[in-house]
Amino acid sequence: MNNNKGFTLLEMVAVIFIITLFASMVINNFSEIRDQLALRRAGHKLVLDIRKAQAMAMSSTQVDSCLSYAPLHFASLSNLALGGHIAKDDPPPPQIVIVSCTSSPNPVQINESTTFSFVTEGGQGNYLYTWSGDCVGTGLTCSTSFASAGNYSTTLTVSRSSGTIIATKQCSVVVSGGPSGPQGGHPLYEPMQLEPPAILAYGYGIYINPATLTNKNYILYADTESDGSPDCTTLPDLCYGYYTAADCIVENISIGEKGVVIKQINNSVPQKVSINFAPPNPDTTIKWMDPGSTEIEIVLALERNLNKTMTIAVNKVGMIEVR
Repeated sequence: MNNNKGFTLLEMVAVIFIITLFASMVINNFSEIRDQLALRRAGHKLVLDIRKAQAMAMSSTQVDSCLSYAPLHFASLSNLALGGHIAKDDPPPPQIVIVSCTSSPNPVQINESTTFSFVTEGGQGNYLYTWSGDCVGTGLTCSTSFASAGNYSTTLTVSRSSGTIIATKQCSVVVSGGPSGPQGGHPLYEPMQLEPPAILAYGYGIYINPATLTNKNYILYADTESDGSPDCTTLPDLCYGYYTAADCIVENISIGEKGVVIKQINNSVPQKVSINFAPPNPDTTIKWMDPGSTEIEIVLALERNLNKTMTIAVNKVGMIEVR
């Protein structure tokens, strides 16, 4: 009797057919599964970015740096009626200020006059210059002489009209009893790069506008500037609580998932939205939301099948819901 057991050719063909069938089903559905996962990741990333703006509004009223910041300054409220813009307390620009200091002549003899001067690079606007230490004064230069030999120094302070200090720099001179050195002076310190003071932020938020930012990007911004455009409906008061082109852009954010786009913004006729959070609570303001609506809906979709969507809803109290 033959007790050897095994597969017949027919059984092997049947097994191979079943394996092939399941493999083809998985392969056919793989791209759809991948797209659905990408859509979910993009939606959850947007939720995290909105919550990040909320957290920033609760933790800080100052922003240290901006990718873009273009404050416009006007002298009177009459400019607002013309669509102008007023900045808060003349905030300092984010450009770096570089200060170099020289004294000439240097070295000098006893009772010989020497002049401290400086060069600044970067920054914007008008500054005040104050000298202190062994040479005291204001303005672009400071001149003095010394009755005894030694090393002397003065400190230059560069500030805005509001009193905000932009930079400081120390400059020295050597006083001796011998002949003075070469005329023309020389820098005693290498130019020093100084970071500007932090910019005051009245809130943080997310700005979405597929028409101007493309349907794959949005902005995390700091609410640093008031608005004088027709969007400001409370003139002559200053309008804050939403994004304007002059605000500080903290981060340009990409959806980051291939094939996912911002399809539309529900409950917003202009198809744009600014979701703003103001400290300390933070209070929520949704700009460009339709009157009577209680929430804004940001609809993400697959680029190749716009019927496959994911909706992020934000209501007036800052609650976020994924649908």
